[in-house]
Amino acid sequence: MRLFAIALCFLTRLRVRLDPQPSERELGASVALFPLVGLVVGSVSALVGVIVALAIEKGLHVPLDPAENARSWLAQAVGAVATVVTNIIVTGGIHVDGLSDVADGIAVGDRVRALEVMKDSHAGVMGVIAVVLDILARFILVQGLLTYRLIWWLALAPAAARTAQALVIWCYPYARKAGTGKAFADHAAAGHALAALVLCLIAGSFLRLPGLVVTAGTVLAGWVCGYVIARWLGGLTGDTYGFVNEVCEVLFLLAAVVVTR
Repeated sequence: MRLFAIALCFLTRLRVRLDPQPSERELGASVALFPLVGLVVGSVSALVGVIVALAIEKGLHVPLDPAENARSWLAQAVGAVATVVTNIIVTGGIHVDGLSDVADGIAVGDRVRALEVMKDSHAGVMGVIAVVLDILARFILVQGLLTYRLIWWLALAPAAARTAQALVIWCYPYARKAGTGKAFADHAAAGHALAALVLCLIAGSFLRLPGLVVTAGTVLAGWVCGYVIARWLGGLTGDTYGFVNEVCEVLFLLAAVVVTR
């Protein structure tokens, strides 16, 4: 329970009293429960979106599902906005911030300069573009999944993305001498990453074979993404963890739309 509380505090804006403060070893071990935090984030976001969509549907007197109904489309669109915004509020946008920083670093190209740019709190043009595209993609894809029977896909997307985070945290060294994510990277073990993967696959199994395939594919894509970045930077940073998370969430949602159509 304590490890879950630690993961919840570091991955979201939800705060649980931690007394005593977590040790670096506990931070590393908490990656095993990253998928559960993802499920919390995904479930809360999806429920808010569905409730908002249902409220609008009731006000407009239209069913939520029919694709050909313009008023139904409006209900789904506003519900999708509520889902995406809730996700950002619950997480504090920490992963979106990482996406922005890494995009700015990629624009620079040079490894040393990229690390400096990524540490800068100011967003550059490429960072802003990346965030806009990320939110737009999530809005479109969430709208396609915002029906009664597909809500579990929405809940599972952040879980799969955070499982990919757990995997790259264990697999690749930290690129800086210090940083928020260094304790996680230094103390996460193979068992922690494996536990996260097993938890996520169990959650994905509720969606049968399509859920397992999409979940496993998303985690694999996150590992590849981490590999490419680690080769470029000589390791990963807290920002790159956020980048991997955002890429994996969008890929999961895209795959979910494809397999459910």
